[in-house]
Amino acid sequence: VKPFLEMDPESYHRVVDVDQHGVYYGMYYAARKMVELGVTGATIVNTASIYGTMVSIGSFNYHAAKAAVIAMTKSGAIELAQYGIRVVGVAPGFIETPIIGEDQEFLDSLAQLHMRKKLIQPEKVAEVVTFLFSEKADAINGQVIPVDDGFLSFKG
Repeated sequence: VKPFLEMDPESYHRVVDVDQHGVYYGMYYAARKMVELGVTGATIVNTASIYGTMVSIGSFNYHAAKAAVIAMTKSGAIELAQYGIRVVGVAPGFIETPIIGEDQEFLDSLAQLHMRKKLIQPEKVAEVVTFLFSEKADAINGQVIPVDDGFLSFKG
């Protein structure tokens, strides 16, 4: 996390290489193998972020990468539909995982950004991903589903 003018190209590329290019490689190799095997009714689920649809100070590279994942999901869906492959995604809010740290004051401040004032448990994201892989989600294609406890819907 750095202001834009302090973000050197190496820092920018480090995040984009993982968060954007990693999704590209996953989509590319999965889709090629699915088409090669003649698999239809398959689904690719990408992980974007709420930060792919809105911005804040200090996360230029992360915002850019996650916005790209949203566009890649939509573009991949239209390209792969002819092969019977759906491409969808999730855009999590603030998830309670070790990556966001252990400083309780910071965690509490993140929790306040959600409607119910609590961090999202990782299992809740997994449940949405499981649904997206299911037949019940067959009509969902090219969409990124926010799993954000209302973060994108209000300004508290």
